[in-house]
Amino acid sequence: MVSISRRNLKSPRVELVKKKIGILTSEAELYVPHENGEIAFYYPPFGPGYYRNIGIEILSKGLNPCVGDYFASLMHSAFCVWPVQSYFLKIQEMFFNGASFYFYNINHYTKRGVYVIQDFLAEGIRDEINADNLERLLRGGKEIRGIRFSPDNRIRFAPKGSYQPGHLSPEDFAKDGLVIASFNFEGAEKLAIVSSEFPRPPYIFGCEKHGDDEDEPETKVSNILIHEGVLHFLPMDHGREIRICGHFAKDLGDDRIYGFGLI
Repeated sequence: MVSISRRNLKSPRVELVKKKIGILTSEAELYVPHENGEIAFYYPPFGPGYYRNIGIEILSKGLNPCVGDYFASLMHSAFCVWPVQSYFLKIQEMFFNGASFYFYNINHYTKRGVYVIQDFLAEGIRDEINADNLERLLRGGKEIRGIRFSPDNRIRFAPKGSYQPGHLSPEDFAKDGLVIASFNFEGAEKLAIVSSEFPRPPYIFGCEKHGDDEDEPETKVSNILIHEGVLHFLPMDHGREIRICGHFAKDLGDDRIYGFGLI
């Protein structure tokens, strides 16, 4: 079973936001354990809407779009820490009511593997994303368990063969190269633990390059959802599972996709 070193992690906590005159609002700051400290999310999430538009709105508030490493910690606090506080229950309810959430990573798939870029400026898919530029940015970084990290940790590379699409056990999910590149090692473990809360194993939508298309790179933005009653994908099943998805569109929008801002 997947386990996480606790390292004296703090419990999630909520601080309500006050206006200047001291009146409490429905806005809140959600503090969750992350690595050796904690990070804070603005609540409520932004959206629903397009990847780029939500990102611009988050940035306009002086916040940072939430990348995969941080979103994994939010998911873990919302689903795996008891008792669950009311604001984290609201996040659960959004998922179970069909919402999905952007985490601001861009995946650039090539025949050699996948590059994961943390998109802190919410720029989305753009022409200058190519393997040559990304390789230059990876120089001087580190390699851990076959996954390469840039010196600033914002770009990762998982070689082909280190990841696979489809259903994985929570244990294999935590070791998957794409998952590690997307969420870092601790985030991969946290999401694996979240996935073990549901009857079905986690599912990864990937982008395998084959045949005539193998030499053509493909770039996607990412979101995450919990799909309940998976009839659309698996007609014989009505369980729950975590799905990590990538999307092709340069401007992706949906009436149920949201994004969190990091304080």
